[in-house]
Amino acid sequence: MSEIKKKNPTKNKTKGIALIKKSNNLIESRYNFDIWETRIFLMLLAQIRREDDDFQVYRIWYRDVAKVFKLNQKRGYSEIRDAVRKLLDKKFYVDTVVDGFKRKEIYHIIRKIGYLEEGQENKKGVENQEYIDVKIEDEMKPLLLQLQKSFTAYELANVTNLGVYAVRFYELLKQYESIGHRQLGFEELKTMFELEDKYPLFSGFFTFVVEPAVKEINEYTDLRIEEVEKIKEGKKIVALKFHFHKTTPKFIAEPAVILSDVPQNPNSSDYTERVKSERHRRFYAKVVESLGVTETVYTDLLKKYTDEQFEQAIRVTFRAKIEGQIKTNASGFFIQALKKGYTDIKEESLKKQKKENLKKQKEAIKATLQTEKDNKIFDRIRELTAAKPELTLQAIEAVKFTEGGRLMIAAEEKKLNRTLTIEDFRQIKPLRQLVIDALFVRNMEQFTDILTEYNDLLKQLGD
Repeated sequence: MSEIKKKNPTKNKTKGIALIKKSNNLIESRYNFDIWETRIFLMLLAQIRREDDDFQVYRIWYRDVAKVFKLNQKRGYSEIRDAVRKLLDKKFYVDTVVDGFKRKEIYHIIRKIGYLEEGQENKKGVENQEYIDVKIEDEMKPLLLQLQKSFTAYELANVTNLGVYAVRFYELLKQYESIGHRQLGFEELKTMFELEDKYPLFSGFFTFVVEPAVKEINEYTDLRIEEVEKIKEGKKIVALKFHFHKTTPKFIAEPAVILSDVPQNPNSSDYTERVKSERHRRFYAKVVESLGVTETVYTDLLKKYTDEQFEQAIRVTFRAKIEGQIKTNASGFFIQALKKGYTDIKEESLKKQKKENLKKQKEAIKATLQTEKDNKIFDRIRELTAAKPELTLQAIEAVKFTEGGRLMIAAEEKKLNRTLTIEDFRQIKPLRQLVIDALFVRNMEQFTDILTEYNDLLKQLGD
């Protein structure tokens, strides 16, 4: 392999800031990475410099990945090894227009990789071998190197806490940062993320892809999404319009410095000291500055109580101040409110309303998922019976042997004054449902994928 890319973080012109730059065509391309593939690709891009004319052989240490993305290093080296191997087979599908005609360009991402083979995890000194060497495919140059126009840049620190889809949405919105809004089609997004077959209905896509991404972006990045407007054509939702603005991120991550290939101690002075934690910054102004709790006590309380407990104690304390219940020592009242779980009428009303809203949301989502599941099962049944018509006849015979089926058939034959035909079993809704149920039970193995998918989704919702 050619010379390996090395850097000295202390000489980085961006003072420890790792910058990601991508062409807009690449951001809007069609691809689907998992979380580890996303991390490895971001780590590669963070090593590319503005002056680079060619791709280098980039070395990525597992300890750097763990440091940048705040991972438990006990998870091991195997994740980045597996991720880079999978990236060998991944592609970007980029849309272009040539002479007024739409064209598709397909880019392979990685040209060559080098990694530590399996089975050596317990060898002495293995920590000095836990790196991968990666050479990006030269055809990717127009999308990543010497970018002068139609590109988007952002700090790696903004996306280190994000999931896969949150990274994608962040990049798509970052392109339009100066405008403050962007409309993206529902089908366009599913194609971009390669989710065409996973979320046939908008509700599932919005619940499991869009909403978590918006929450993460607002929590961890320099963008604040104020509203996601649902654009309709008639009754059908066809697009989402994101209204957002740039802000100071609530979570200031440690500068995403990529270390050189010289083995270093992650706890050494070469690493920048971590700034105050997200939680420390989140409540500091209200608890320390407004209520007068000392910083030492505040720091100790953070270790013992949850965010939800803090939020309730803050609300109860401020309401007590407004209503004149606290004459002096607001800090003492807050501490007791936190320790003893003080509540009030307003707080109980909020809890009740929150619980009811959550229940309604879950029921609505469950109903939507059930409908999706039923539709997929019915479509699969139609495929099966079209290929093997005898399955329908077998199901009808099975229905005849059940007590409920016999009674219903007898009632319908008496009403029609004749023996039922196969067409009757198709047209009479109660009978048709019995046949569908019989087909489903008799061919259960044909529906395993559908059941697994929706059982997993429902499990995520909880009770």
